[in-house]
Amino acid sequence: MAELITNGDFAAGDTGWTLTGSAAVITTEDLRFPDAVGTAAQASIFSTGATYSVSIYATGLAGAVNTKAEINVYNGSSSEQLIGTIPDNSSSDTYTFSVTATSSDGAIYITSGDPGEGNFNFVDDVSVTQTAAAAATGGGGPRRKIRRTAIIDGKEIQVSSFEEAQRLFQHFNKTTSKPTKKSLRFKVIPKTGKFKVGPKQSRFKVTPKKGISIKRK
Repeated sequence: MAELITNGDFAAGDTGWTLTGSAAVITTEDLRFPDAVGTAAQASIFSTGATYSVSIYATGLAGAVNTKAEINVYNGSSSEQLIGTIPDNSSSDTYTFSVTATSSDGAIYITSGDPGEGNFNFVDDVSVTQTAAAAATGGGGPRRKIRRTAIIDGKEIQVSSFEEAQRLFQHFNKTTSKPTKKSLRFKVIPKTGKFKVGPKQSRFKVTPKKGISIKRK
C-alpha cells in the first residue's frame, strides 16, 4: 500500500508537518516533545469511510518509561476522531492502530502532554497506509448494461429505446406484408466479477390489432 505520510521519519526536518507548542524536530531526526504540550499535524491524510493502518514509534528520554507523557493520535484535532493512545507508562516501541475514518477533517494530529521538566517524548517513523477503500454508495449491486432488441419475424434488430421499437412496429403495421411475430426484448447483462447475477428479461409484444401487451419473466 502507498505511504500517505510525507517525511514520516523526519529525515527532512519538519517538512510536511505543522508543529505547535513544544514540538520540534531535532538533529537525530526525531520529533521531540520537551517539557510542555505540543502537537504535530499533516492535512489531507484520511478520507471518510476508508480504513487505515496507522503506526508510530514512541519513546521517552533514554527509554525511561516513567518520563513519558501520554501520546494521542487523532483524525483531525483533539476534538475529532481518536485513532489511538500510547499511555505514559508504555514501553519504547512501535504502536499500530487500525481505524475507519469517521471524521471529515482528514488530518493526522499527534499530541503529547507535559512529560515533566527535563524529560522528553520522542516520536519517529510515523506511517499511514490505506487498507480498505470507503464502501460505494448508491446504485446497489453490480453495474449492468441494457441490451435492447426488437424481434421482427424472428430476426433481432437493435434499437435504442422502447419508443424506437414502437415506431418500428408501426412502420411494419402499415406495410402490405405484415410480420407474424413481433416483440421488443430488454435483456439485462450483469458485469462479470465476484458477484454474479442471473440475467433478467422483459418482453414486450405487439400485435397489429390489439396494440402492445407486456409479458415479463
